[in-house]
Amino acid sequence: MNIEQDIREHSLSILGKELKLIGDFHLKGEVHVYGELEGTIYFQPPGKLVIEQTGKIKGKINCDQIEIYGQVDGVIDAQGTLIIRSSGKLNGDFKAKNLSVYPGALLNSEGQTEV
Repeated sequence: MNIEQDIREHSLSILGKELKLIGDFHLKGEVHVYGELEGTIYFQPPGKLVIEQTGKIKGKINCDQIEIYGQVDGVIDAQGTLIIRSSGKLNGDFKAKNLSVYPGALLNSEGQTEV
């Protein structure tokens, strides 16, 4: 499958690495962040946020699925799974239904998972 087909069929959005946005964001579908976002990010369910290795987010995130390869400074509320990959960094509190932290990831937070 190519990226154009993914975008059409799966509501995939890409925020490029040269992009820096500040504000409140209301998103849906799957979003990959290569640049920087600062503010409050809300996803219409179901939603998936992928912070790529060059991506940085500062603020509050509310989303079903979150996968961190880059850096997040703020508060995360994941109704589904929060995944912090080996290159990922989370500085801030989180709440998630499921949590996966890969070896090498940096986690500086307090959080809770649902039991």
